[in-house]
Amino acid sequence: MAYTVTKLAQTVFGNKRLVIHTVTADAATEAINTGLQNVDYAILQSNSMASGGTGNIKFNANASGVAAAGYVGVSGVAVGDLFTLFCFGS
Repeated sequence: MAYTVTKLAQTVFGNKRLVIHTVTADAATEAINTGLQNVDYAILQSNSMASGGTGNIKFNANASGVAAAGYVGVSGVAVGDLFTLFCFGS
């Protein structure tokens, strides 16, 4: 199964892009395709998380840490957790 990911917005600041997604988890780990070529920074903001909002994220990698440009690996969340992911990059 895959996370439910919905793109809320995207914009450009100078030479950087910002993409905002809402995410509903259906497993503890997942790699999320941000639509960016490279993720410089990402912020996970909890909306409703049974896991206590302690999700871990890896930039340009899958949830196991294997390199994957443009992806954010998420781990440490619970099924049903809802969060917003803010991704900055190019």
